[in-house]
Formats: sequence, structure tokens, C-alpha cells
Amino acid sequence: MKSTTIVAAGQRVTDAGHRYSTGRQAVVRVLDGADRPLTTNEIAERGKKHGLVLSSVYRNLVVLESSGVVARVVGWDDSLRYELAEALTDHHHHHLVCVECGIVTDFEAPARLEKAMSQAVADVTSTMGFQVHNHRFDLEGICAKCRAAK
Repeated sequence: MKSTTIVAAGQRVTDAGHRYSTGRQAVVRVLDGADRPLTTNEIAERGKKHGLVLSSVYRNLVVLESSGVVARVVGWDDSLRYELAEALTDHHHHHLVCVECGIVTDFEAPARLEKAMSQAVADVTSTMGFQVHNHRFDLEGICAKCRAAK
């Protein structure tokens, strides 16, 4: 049985006029099972059992991103990482970005911080005439593993 995320992703891809190929499904499955945003190499490595190779990961990510299935996350090292779009996961989160190793880790902000950010966003956007669809909050620093290595 397919997970609701896999099915919802397929609907977005087909609505965008693309085929929901087995390669695209494999990328979605890999990202659905990840606990953090993954690089293209990590997606290919984890997707080997689904027949993924790096070149197909790149091609499929282009379609998945343009269809609103995946979101691109830039780490400190400028390596692109990908995760499922929040609209598919219903899991609003932010990122901890290590400036040493580049790893990006998800975290959920406390409700009071989300409320304060929403108010600040509303204040800024009302004066700028900008319509916000989503917000992202990245904290940059050094992860525990890199700190322990020093």
C-alpha cells in the first residue's frame, strides 16, 4: 500500500503535466524516509535499492521541485539539499545549519517563537506590500559532532 505522501506527490506531479515515473517515486520514498534534508549524493546512495543513480536523481529532482513536491535547502557549504515540501508533510519546521560540515538538521520551533515570528512577518510584509506564502528560519552554528571533534 502506498503512503499518503507518495500518493499526494504523484498527484502534484501529474497535475503539473509530468509522468510520475518509478524514479520520481523512488526519490520521494527516499526523502519521505529521511530525518533531515539530503544531498543529491545521499539520495542516490539511499535510493540504490530502488534503482536510483545520481544522473536520474538530478533529472527527477528538477521535475519534483517544479511540481512543488520537494524543496531545496542550501547548507553553509553551498551544497544543495532536498526535502519534501511542507505542504505534503504537514510538518512545519526550521533548520540548524552547521558551518563546519554543512549538515542541515530539522527542528521545530516552540509555539511562542512561531507566534512571534508570524507577528514580525506580518509587520514587515504590511509595510512592504509583500505576500508571504511560507517562512523558514535557519540557525547557523556548529553541530555537536563538529564541536566534539575540536
